Amino acid sequence: MVDGGGQVSFAGTMYRAGRAWRGKEVDVCIVAGSVQMSCAGTIVRTQPIRHDRTKEHGAYATSHGRPRKPRHDAPHL
Repeated sequence: MVDGGGQVSFAGTMYRAGRAWRGKEVDVCIVAGSVQMSCAGTIVRTQPIRHDRTKEHGAYATSHGRPRKPRHDAPHL
């Protein structure tokens, strides 16, 4: 999901998708040594890799982000 500033987080690094894509879900993949972002099959942006390559597996494993940790002070239902 692209944040309000037009950026998306992948493998612990922020990549700029652009303000036009704010609030939209984009796909992120590695293609030929670059990070490629696409939305509905259209390539949005391609950038050089800036993240730690060892974090890619974890980034792909949690495609919708990590779930929030439960608050210990929250009431139990």
